Amino acid sequence: METSATTHADLLELRDERGVMQEGFHFLDEKRLMLATECLRELNELETLEIDAVAGRERVREALRALVREQGLAGSRTLPALLQLTTDFHFLRRNFLGTRVLSGDPGLLEEPVRQLSREAPGRDCAEAVVEWLRRLARMAVLTHNLTALVADYRRTERRARAIEDVLLPENEQRIHELEDRLEDVDQEEAIRVRLSQSTD
Repeated sequence: METSATTHADLLELRDERGVMQEGFHFLDEKRLMLATECLRELNELETLEIDAVAGRERVREALRALVREQGLAGSRTLPALLQLTTDFHFLRRNFLGTRVLSGDPGLLEEPVRQLSREAPGRDCAEAVVEWLRRLARMAVLTHNLTALVADYRRTERRARAIEDVLLPENEQRIHELEDRLEDVDQEEAIRVRLSQSTD
């Protein structure tokens, strides 16, 4: 009887374990779906920005040509001073399902450009460069995010498959084996009871 009681307890423990693993699998499956959706969203935005960046590069070329036509090569040399751009981008970090990603539009410190008068030589060119660089910076943010999200998706996929293809089937097999053993023990006990009753 002691062995039977222990075996029943083991069976209950295995069933509880199965429930926990199923919950874990459903969580990972849901996370997988959300990561894939976020990857697609950011990839679509990246593709749109790539098209915009090409157009932005052409606007910069046109603005540079116009600046050289109006001011000559000497005028184009003043552009870096006009821009006074900084590579000090400000990124906001956030957590997406445990993955560290960046958010927000990375802003360039472009106050010097704003302070220029509308008639200042090279202002149009400076604005075109700032806008183009902003798009490139946003593309860099999306590329960073996609790299992190895809890595997390792969990790999540491996864990979900391990539960679905290995752990759950092993647990199910152990439950069936234990149920079969318990059934044998119960039948032996029933026969023993009948035999003891018939001798009485």
